[in-house]
Amino acid sequence: MAEHRLYYLMDFVDRVAFLEKGRLSKLFSREDFLALPEENIKAMGLRARSKPSLSLPEWKNEGALKYQKEEHCASFSFGKIYGIVGENGIGKSTFLRKLSGLENERGSHFSLFGKELSKRQRLALSAMVMQDVNQQLFGDSVEEEMELGKCGKATKEELLSALGLSELKDRHPMSLSGGQKQRLAIAATLYQEAKLFFFDEPTSGMDQKNMLRIASLLKSAIREDRIFFIVSHDYAFLQEVADEVVEIKFDKSFFTASESIAIYNHIRLIGIFMNIIHPASTCPFGLYLLNASSVLFFYLLNAFLRNRQIFRHRATNFFNSTSDFFSHCIVNLCCCFCTFNFVFPQFFSSVCEILNKLAINSVLPI
Repeated sequence: MAEHRLYYLMDFVDRVAFLEKGRLSKLFSREDFLALPEENIKAMGLRARSKPSLSLPEWKNEGALKYQKEEHCASFSFGKIYGIVGENGIGKSTFLRKLSGLENERGSHFSLFGKELSKRQRLALSAMVMQDVNQQLFGDSVEEEMELGKCGKATKEELLSALGLSELKDRHPMSLSGGQKQRLAIAATLYQEAKLFFFDEPTSGMDQKNMLRIASLLKSAIREDRIFFIVSHDYAFLQEVADEVVEIKFDKSFFTASESIAIYNHIRLIGIFMNIIHPASTCPFGLYLLNASSVLFFYLLNAFLRNRQIFRHRATNFFNSTSDFFSHCIVNLCCCFCTFNFVFPQFFSSVCEILNKLAINSVLPI
């Protein structure tokens, strides 16, 4: 395993190989490597062997940039660097896409100094470093890559020098290493004249030296007319660069009585639909055709709902509708029902009858 964040590995590695200038320099057993003094680790340019702690101020939820969903509002201030943390798959990258205008969300409103921002206006204000930087490198050389965006106040030479890329300006971006590509994407993004900057895991594949380089550059690049958003699992990096931390969590505490009714009505609709697609007919061809159509319908609906998330941060509960999440769960269940019904129609006929009775006997209106 090739990894710079060593604390991930310390519980299960057997040996540690240290490379210098493309050659194997030293080989340690796990015990010998853990016994090395911290001064030696820093001299070798390596990251910490224990998981770093994150001791930064919590998000104050105030500022000119606002993201509103129903009665909940998230606010961010200019001149600050926000670290976005949370578990894998919880919606951190989706949050960046919505805020930057790459993705729309029904029922959400974005404003700047009280003025509503459309998707196109947010895109015009934004610059982003993607998680996979190969998707955003298009130039024939490092220098040409820098020129593709709108030019900002910093010079190309300053940015390339700050990230150790000056000697590579004539190289093709695809010929660079993973870490060099990452640094190039950061330099090209900071060269743009944007107001909102989004960085999705900007230090993946970075050693200690280059992580500190990026942290120093971001701190020097922040201005009173800019906001930086950084999604990262790299706590050592966030500790160096962030002003406040926004934690996104999955929260199940918003399950209200009205939403219970909405979810129950979803079940009723599914019961009625299942009764339609499973008629009391003995024609196998018609039965299989209808069930196959139902499988396709529910999988397409599942794809539509797939990216909807429920999340919260430390300061304010801020979430999408809980009923949307449970709709997603119910659609997945229906995918399973319809798939097995397609293969074993007789076995699931009783299930359809129960759901249909539930729909007919319910006293709740649809």
